[in-house]
Amino acid sequence: MKICCSLLSLYFVFVSSSIWGQTAGYHFGMKGGVSLANQSWNENDRRMLFTYHGNLFIESRDPDDRGALYAQIGMHTRGSSIGITTFRRNDLNYQFQNLSFQLGAKKKVPSNLGAQPYYFVGIRGEYTVGDNLLEIGERRLEISNVNPNFPLDIQDPIHIRKLNYGITLGGGFEFIGGEFFTPAIEFNISPDLSFQYDRPQIENTTAGILPATQVRNITFEISLVMKFLREVIYE
Repeated sequence: MKICCSLLSLYFVFVSSSIWGQTAGYHFGMKGGVSLANQSWNENDRRMLFTYHGNLFIESRDPDDRGALYAQIGMHTRGSSIGITTFRRNDLNYQFQNLSFQLGAKKKVPSNLGAQPYYFVGIRGEYTVGDNLLEIGERRLEISNVNPNFPLDIQDPIHIRKLNYGITLGGGFEFIGGEFFTPAIEFNISPDLSFQYDRPQIENTTAGILPATQVRNITFEISLVMKFLREVIYE
């Protein structure tokens, strides 16, 4: 936790001093909404998992519509779901709670619509602060006791990669608010370039040889954005 707090402090000090320190103000705010999380397990896709996310952000002021830089930090639940039918249906929801740091660029698009469209691209670094693999392992064990044909491949949290990275691509629409407040709705897709879980092949187990398991996250998000202006007037 101390490491996370230190990274958070350094993150915002760097952003505010090196990027926004020489501009006549900046934007800041919060965004949050629903996520459709999915994962590729050894290149096999699973069902999407309905989750939530939330962020705090800071963004350079863009009065001439030449583009803006932004930074954000937030909590995101990555994961996926599988459905198993024994005597009743069992849904196993794999969840990883990740603290996400993102830096990127944003550009508005000329439009005659009542809302201002924009697009953005960012790079992400994430740190996993929680997971439910032990709970999932207990449920898989219970299911295998009922259904001996169910494969008992339990994932060990020791193989979770705490640090991950990826990219985020998205866009949205800013609506008319006030002089110092702008609401928006935003959509993005966030694929990871690293593996959330990476386990080598394990031999001589009670279940036989367990193949290597590599898990990569991809998440679709819809966010409601509340953006505020911090104006700086030089005298």
